[in-house]
Amino acid sequence: MSVIKQTQTWKGVTVEQRVNTNTGQIEIWTPIKPGAVGIDATAIKLAETYQDGITNKWRVTAPTPYKNLVNTSLKTSGQKELTTKEFNEQFYGDAAQTFNNDRAAVLNNNSNYSTPQIATKNRKGFFDANTPLVIDPTTKRQVSSLGKKSSVALTSQQTEPEDDNQVLKDGRLKDDTLDKRKLYANESGTARGGKAVTYRYPKQVPQGFDFDFIKITAHDYVASGLDVIASNKGGNNYFDADKNLGKPYETVIFPMQPQLSETNAVNWSDDQLNPMQAMFGNAAMDLINSGASFDLKGIQSAFTDLFDKVKEGLQDGATKRAIAAYFAGQAVGANLQGRLTGEVINPNLELLFNGPNLRTFNFNFRLTPRTEDESQEIRKIIRCFKRNMAVQRTQSNIFLRSPRLFKLVYIYKDGGQHPYLNKFKPCAMSNFQVNYTPDGSYATFDKTGSLTAYDLTMSFSEVMPIYSNDFDKDDDNPRDMGF
Repeated sequence: MSVIKQTQTWKGVTVEQRVNTNTGQIEIWTPIKPGAVGIDATAIKLAETYQDGITNKWRVTAPTPYKNLVNTSLKTSGQKELTTKEFNEQFYGDAAQTFNNDRAAVLNNNSNYSTPQIATKNRKGFFDANTPLVIDPTTKRQVSSLGKKSSVALTSQQTEPEDDNQVLKDGRLKDDTLDKRKLYANESGTARGGKAVTYRYPKQVPQGFDFDFIKITAHDYVASGLDVIASNKGGNNYFDADKNLGKPYETVIFPMQPQLSETNAVNWSDDQLNPMQAMFGNAAMDLINSGASFDLKGIQSAFTDLFDKVKEGLQDGATKRAIAAYFAGQAVGANLQGRLTGEVINPNLELLFNGPNLRTFNFNFRLTPRTEDESQEIRKIIRCFKRNMAVQRTQSNIFLRSPRLFKLVYIYKDGGQHPYLNKFKPCAMSNFQVNYTPDGSYATFDKTGSLTAYDLTMSFSEVMPIYSNDFDKDDDNPRDMGF
């Protein structure tokens, strides 16, 4: 069990991570497509870590192929391609941190080593080598994301040690001039908790079998801000699907469930605009436009046009009686026009678009522990969902911080997005229910006290609506069902 393989997606490109539990290094490879032959059946090593003295560093081993893969993905989704400089800055500043989180989750998990003794020995070595986010199994001290050892042990509420020297090469603090993690910790009083680890049910998967599964990852919530106009000049795009996702924490992997569905909907409703409303509406528009530009002649003209239209309508006797009955009815709140003339004013009824709707997804999972380790895994899964969806108070109790968001992905057996199932935008968990006695009776295992079965019911709501430009422009793309 020296090399642990798992997939990760960055900039729309799914790669294979190979974490070596003997050396503590990680390699990033292009995954081999099922059934591929020839050159397509040859994986390319895109990036890797290496040890430089007491520093663990990253290097891109295939810069041109990796950049081309990223730019192809960005171009397909209608986004701006990266220059070589931009690619390097974003890889070392963003992708490397994501890959470091995944590597640490593997290296800090004792079940990824052949014996507990080897786990302790190797993890101590990785800690001494300043491998980012690795925890010393004995002292519980942790290496920071920038490769600096903490001076105190990591508590159960912390996810990363405090580091007073988290400064980037250009002198800025991490997270673009503001260490947001430290700001939030100071305001909340206690950290929210959670680790970048992966839980799986069932815990043991038979060797030689390929399965599709659902991957759910918790992320810190990042506020959208006030920049609601999309920009193509760089920076945060308001319509970026993952703009609200912050640092990742627990990932839970479930098997596919029997019922999978989605509903896409938009909001349309009927609207009326009768001739009277249209007449006054046109006058109001003229007044507003003229007033905005301080056009006094335009304002005078708007009133004149309105007076002329009313005068013209009053020339006909039937129209005059209808108008009088309409306004009299509006004044007393009764349909005088119908009573007096036997007519109603034409409402010009029309169905108009009001806006998008947000999608909601419901999942039900039956978890039945078969071993003591699996019982512990289920307990951790339930606990992490409850903690990540919980609201957190600030130290002053004046404000409440948003719960974490969740990124859901249907994974195909080759490790990438399932080509025949929908994709998800970041979701908020609106409901989480646990049935501890799904079989109608209370039953536990004698040795551990674990319940014999658990039913989990989850409801997720996407935090952003679906827009047309979220879809791949290539309708024949064999790897993309779209949102």
